[in-house]
Amino acid sequence: MPNYSFETLSPYDLEVLTRDLVQAELGIRLENFAHGRDRGIDLRYAKDRLNTIIVQCKHYARSSWAELRRALQTDVPKIQALAPRRYIVVTSLPMTPDRKDWVCKAFAPYCQSAVDVLGVEDLNNLLGRHPEIERQHYKLWLTSVPILERILHSDVFADQSSEVEHIRRRISRFVSNASVGRAREILSKHHFCVITGVPGIGKTTLAEMLVIDHLDRGFECFRVWDDIGDARKVFGTGRNQLFYYDDFLGRTGLRQPDKNEDERLLRFIRDVVQSNHHRLLLTSRDYILNQARSLLEGLTRADLDPARCVVSLADYTPQIRAEILYNHLYHSGIPQEHISALLNIRAYRTIVRHRNYSPRIVEAMTDILNVRDIHAEAYPTAFLANLDNPRKLWEVAYGSHLTNAAQNALLVVASLADQIRIKDAEQAFEAFHRPRADLYHQPSTPYDWKRALKELEGTFIAIGPSHGDITIRFHNPSVRDFIENHLKENLTDAVELIVSAVFPDQITRIQRILGDTTDRSWIPHSLRRFLEIFDRPSSIAVLGRFGTGQTVWRTRVESPIARFMAFSQIAALAAPQNMAEFFSAAIRYVLDYLQTAVPNRAELTTLLEAILEGSIPLVSRTDDLYLTAHAKAYEALDSHRIDLDEFDALVDFADKHLDEVNDEIRERLTKEFGRIADQEFDVIDQYDSDVRLAVYDQLEDIAERLGVALPISRDVIMETIEYLPDEEDHSRLGTGERSGGGMSDGDLDSMFESLRR
Repeated sequence: MPNYSFETLSPYDLEVLTRDLVQAELGIRLENFAHGRDRGIDLRYAKDRLNTIIVQCKHYARSSWAELRRALQTDVPKIQALAPRRYIVVTSLPMTPDRKDWVCKAFAPYCQSAVDVLGVEDLNNLLGRHPEIERQHYKLWLTSVPILERILHSDVFADQSSEVEHIRRRISRFVSNASVGRAREILSKHHFCVITGVPGIGKTTLAEMLVIDHLDRGFECFRVWDDIGDARKVFGTGRNQLFYYDDFLGRTGLRQPDKNEDERLLRFIRDVVQSNHHRLLLTSRDYILNQARSLLEGLTRADLDPARCVVSLADYTPQIRAEILYNHLYHSGIPQEHISALLNIRAYRTIVRHRNYSPRIVEAMTDILNVRDIHAEAYPTAFLANLDNPRKLWEVAYGSHLTNAAQNALLVVASLADQIRIKDAEQAFEAFHRPRADLYHQPSTPYDWKRALKELEGTFIAIGPSHGDITIRFHNPSVRDFIENHLKENLTDAVELIVSAVFPDQITRIQRILGDTTDRSWIPHSLRRFLEIFDRPSSIAVLGRFGTGQTVWRTRVESPIARFMAFSQIAALAAPQNMAEFFSAAIRYVLDYLQTAVPNRAELTTLLEAILEGSIPLVSRTDDLYLTAHAKAYEALDSHRIDLDEFDALVDFADKHLDEVNDEIRERLTKEFGRIADQEFDVIDQYDSDVRLAVYDQLEDIAERLGVALPISRDVIMETIEYLPDEEDHSRLGTGERSGGGMSDGDLDSMFESLRR
């Protein structure tokens, strides 16, 4: 039998659950009645005037028996006036025999026996008798202890280190909508889903609910933080896996993927599509995805539309908008005086129908940390003001409430990866904050970093342990949006971040932020500082596994080629005649590297492609850089260090540029392909079925381009694969369909009046 406490349900949720359970148990249809105007009625079944059943819901899971008894006493005269044939009391409070006897006597003769008094144990019993209703009410099982433990032990949620209660509250605020059903259907059919929509519409929330759904179904779930290559490292373990890549093209603007990431992403999608055991969730803002399709060759060729789920305001019916606001207020913990002020002037009517309604703004304006400095009587006005102008949400807090050190910390965090180890963030902060404090005569102490974190945590940033490290991130995507827009409008701050950068990736991230600004004065500063720190380690950490299976954060290793490509993207934004001095130094780094190292061949072909396309300023196919990189790409093809993906990149370049690769090199590619194929077939039986097929498909594609035959036929591989049909989707998350249509003022008043208690 289930064992729920029902504390995560709002009064409205409990009423709907009660309706469904009583209807199923008694085989009748119940009518819903309005809160606050019900005369003691929440639900009613009326066959005729003499055969009326009234059901009263009392959500007192957080209260005492004494409080419930007082509330019931006030209902006695109402029920006596209605004189129903039968009166059923349902409560989320545990009910002892003595308590049930008291209720029966108080409401005699309408409450006929103890069977008509349902407490928390009785509700769980009914759920056991009607499991289909448990599946429909996802908040029950989403917030159960087993699910929460799986969430906490996964590496998906940015706040995974938070307490269970925090995650439970987060899930409790979720309201399903039509996009849930669409996304689930796409994921089941295509094995990957691209969730898109405008900022703040609920893309991430939808994705996270689908992740939780798959955790419940036994999937291993992984979050990709910065590069799809991170997913490849743990792909193909033989277990059901789901990968989640939030804002995979960038947050506020299109980021140029490194090292042909668009091509590698498409290869990864192909492997997922062919697998019965893997799923992939991607999210992106609409306008960024559209930019990517225009600029990135791989995504231009790809047809992502069949797997695209667009979340729009149309998915948020008035009923759903009202439930989202209701749930956030109920679970917020903000003072009752604030909620009462909202109710007194019925501001919820305007909020629900506001043209700028956004789940993100609702979340922010019901966060106790955001409203702590707002007087109760001013709360409705502040809420509506932030709907009228969402920028106000962070502008006042940032400009008026934060110390200089805290402001500087936010600027530094914006220049770093979405999730960063706190020790790296501190290093970048000290390099930025100390000179800035001296320049502007701001007070500073050795403890500014720690004090800034304490000031910002919970409102602007989130901090927590993760796989042996402490990491830091923005508390809410809208905070990063605000800070990045601040940098666009305040180039002085951006330039000071650039000249104090301690990690090269800080400069590339700032370039992504400032790339569409008309003022290009920041570019020379970027190139000069980039060269000064060209060979320093990256601040980007990725999750990796040791042989023991332990997952830890490790610094991403970037080659001089990757650094040079990032450097070139910045230089391409400026006039070429101003770049010569910078480019000669950057090219020297790469040439020195090519003389002493064995580079990744896929990186080399990416560099060669960029030079041929003219996207590397001041470098042509006749320059030393191109000639050296080309020679290095095709030398020592018999090296065992060349893996299948690298060889694929070499063949692809040879196919695209027939005049750049001579017959002798093509013959060597053909010869070495035999060794590569034998090498892969020797170990292919060590892979699970999905990876075997993916590897064979890649080999088959290369063989076709080289005009050779594979030594092993596809039929032989297929015989070794135990194909399982796509599993039936047993998700308990439901279709997401909710009641549509409008809500009258009376309907809204009825729902929100219950928040007064």
